[in-house]
Amino acid sequence: MILQSIVLNAKGQNTPLPAGFVFDPHSDLRNYTPYIVPCVNWLQQTPLGLQRQERNEVNNFVLNWLQINPDVNIGLPDYSLKFNNIDKELLYLFMESWIKYTLQTNDKDVTRCSIAGLNGMLDYYHQGKAARIGTSKYLEDLLEIRQRGKLADLFDTGHAAMNTYLYLDTPANKTNFKYAENYFQLLHWFR
Repeated sequence: MILQSIVLNAKGQNTPLPAGFVFDPHSDLRNYTPYIVPCVNWLQQTPLGLQRQERNEVNNFVLNWLQINPDVNIGLPDYSLKFNNIDKELLYLFMESWIKYTLQTNDKDVTRCSIAGLNGMLDYYHQGKAARIGTSKYLEDLLEIRQRGKLADLFDTGHAAMNTYLYLDTPANKTNFKYAENYFQLLHWFR
């Protein structure tokens, strides 16, 4: 847990936080709650690579608030760690979209919050705001699943669940295959 004061940069600040804003983790965190949704909105609207210092400061504020706030809890499913492998900002956007959804709806159902987190992060990626990371096959596959209206199926844990999606990619440098040869270099799935 990071329990330190965070002083946000006032020079040319273009974020929802007031100039010279100081985050005190020892004060009543509910005093900071009104800043969270505007901060997440700002993060969702600001493309990666622009306003890096301000983005880091706003991310730090929201994530520090999350760490010590008793009202919002996030569970990170295994698949969400792949967002961090693509770019840590995508994992942050997933968590921040979850927070925003929870604060706006007071819904704490893990499945609905996860879907809200996924949708927020996928919207950001699909709108081209994460262009600096390039194209991600994993995120493209998730967009395809969402487009088919099957995103919620990824969270079905019932005995009749049909939530495993396999994506097989042929090796780019291989064009001729022999009988019974392994045709695929990568296999990944969503569950």
